[in-house]
Amino acid sequence: MSHIRPERTLLDERRPAYVAGSHWQIICPPDTVYRSSWNYMVYTHNLNTQARKARLALLNPLVYKNFLKWNIAKFLHLDLGFSYERVISGKFTWENEISAIIGFRDAPAYYSINYPLYNYSGFSFTTYPKFYFNPRTYLGIVFMYRNLWVTGMRTDWPGSADNGDLQDQYRNDFGLSVRIGFMRLYGRFVVDCYVGGGVKYIYLHQLVYGHYGYHDSGIVYWKHKDHSPDLNYMNLFEPVLNLGIKIGRAFGH
Repeated sequence: MSHIRPERTLLDERRPAYVAGSHWQIICPPDTVYRSSWNYMVYTHNLNTQARKARLALLNPLVYKNFLKWNIAKFLHLDLGFSYERVISGKFTWENEISAIIGFRDAPAYYSINYPLYNYSGFSFTTYPKFYFNPRTYLGIVFMYRNLWVTGMRTDWPGSADNGDLQDQYRNDFGLSVRIGFMRLYGRFVVDCYVGGGVKYIYLHQLVYGHYGYHDSGIVYWKHKDHSPDLNYMNLFEPVLNLGIKIGRAFGH
């Protein structure tokens, strides 16, 4: 039986006659593949597509049901965050994260930017459903609560930047944000990267004792002779930025 051979050689490296799986597998194409260059191209394209899907399937984290993770991005903010994610059904999971925040009262809070980044101590809790619209990419709606406090801090926040007030702050943050992430599986090791944004409501209890005359001054101009503070209760809204990396381990098929 005669057939038309394609113009390109059948051993062209760009058109392999095999596919990579857990082991190399020899593929024996049917005779119809060789009847035209078009048939051959379509056949090898399908083989490469199958091979790519097989490779990506090995990175699919949802072959496991449970994930314990450490948020290494939060650690850069002196925040020790650990989370547990559980597969609920199919492509739907739920993740909870709790963290302890370590603050330093004397960390600069009034020079570079008018916000006390490293001063608060406290704890935070986040919870969110995650929907994986492909085996490794998810969308989450995140609810966040944080309880923060600091005493004897020098900052003007939440006022305008100046030379600094001596104050204590106690606050509760409630946030809602949308997060998109990418979780990869390497054996049982998982890497979870995410980005997103939203808004948070801050209920702030502020005790202001006095202010400083200039940046390098150590002299406090007290609000009252007995050094008692002015009390302020504020309701604030601030943006939320979600950006982080988690690493951890999967278990439970």
